[in-house]
Amino acid sequence: MKILIPLHNFITWNGGVDLIRLIVTALRSVADEQPLQLVFAMPEAWPGETREATQLRAMTHEFTQGWPVLDCGDDGRSISRLAVEVGATIVFPSMQPIRGSHVRKVGYIYDFQHRDLPGNFSAAERAQRDEQFTAIAANSDAIFTTSRFVAEAVQRHLGVPAQRVLTLPFTPYAQPSWFATASADAQTRHATGERYAMICNHFWIHKDHATALRAFAQVVQRPEHSDLNLVMTGATSDFRDPAHFEGIVALIRSLGIESRCRILGLIPKGDQIALLRAARVLIQPTRYEGGPGGGSSYEAIGLGLPAVLSDIPVNHEARADGVDYFRVGDVGDLADTLLRVLALPRHEPAIDALLEQSQARLRHAGRSLLAGLQGLMLPRVA
Repeated sequence: MKILIPLHNFITWNGGVDLIRLIVTALRSVADEQPLQLVFAMPEAWPGETREATQLRAMTHEFTQGWPVLDCGDDGRSISRLAVEVGATIVFPSMQPIRGSHVRKVGYIYDFQHRDLPGNFSAAERAQRDEQFTAIAANSDAIFTTSRFVAEAVQRHLGVPAQRVLTLPFTPYAQPSWFATASADAQTRHATGERYAMICNHFWIHKDHATALRAFAQVVQRPEHSDLNLVMTGATSDFRDPAHFEGIVALIRSLGIESRCRILGLIPKGDQIALLRAARVLIQPTRYEGGPGGGSSYEAIGLGLPAVLSDIPVNHEARADGVDYFRVGDVGDLADTLLRVLALPRHEPAIDALLEQSQARLRHAGRSLLAGLQGLMLPRVA
């Protein structure tokens, strides 16, 4: 099977890059079981591309190594043309609607936040997402999702039959390369201190940093946590509310925890993982996600790190050892949960054991994806 993976739209946000990395890693893990080729379609850089976008584009080199990466135009027609030129069996996953029937196509729907939390979007933005998702569904042989939560919404909102929805199993994992950077070196580079909790989310309005910051302010009032810091990674801009990040910074000041908070922004993946390995706990306060716990939960759980997640429905698909839940938006419940988790002895799993467990999870995900893709060699969804 030859799979064309369009990087269009995925490389515009860190979570998209992380998702493609996971898909590729899962597929690589089963490449010894049957013939498999991957080809990547790289969209052209646009004039005035931001530094952040250039960073994200560069991150793809980590997981595309060994496979062709071909330049491609920005639209679905260009992707379709490239798929024919390289003899692809299927295009997967695509955030662009691809018309025509020359090659099978699996579209990607990330979530329906615009319907579930409409107040986060303007009427025009909601209409644009509905139009985009309808076009993707109408021009795809199947739809790919990262959770059962979104899979059910795809069936409900877009009328896609259940047998034409391919859902990625929850796959927390770690890779050998994630242990290349020493945690102490990353801590020194980013001045994090040695004892800290982490939030690895973009500073977007639905991520609810405010609840986590208020809970953290309560936790550090306890003498036993007087040395605890909070390290936050992720892009600091949200087009829906340009003033949101400034509000977060103002909240930190008002809580009197400036000296304990390190906002690092978007940092190299190796550094982010190295910091995560040495953290005491991952905090995921999000009010909405398309995948269980967001990408950082996959990584933290894969590394054996305790994770405290908001109890929104999709996050309950992230059931695993070391995962605790708190009532979404509840500062006191989050503070109590963190105190309970922080009181537990720190346990550092052996790297070999983590990698062995990760390999088993990745193979399960890879086999699931390939079985789903192979089943699509049938007439496409009407």
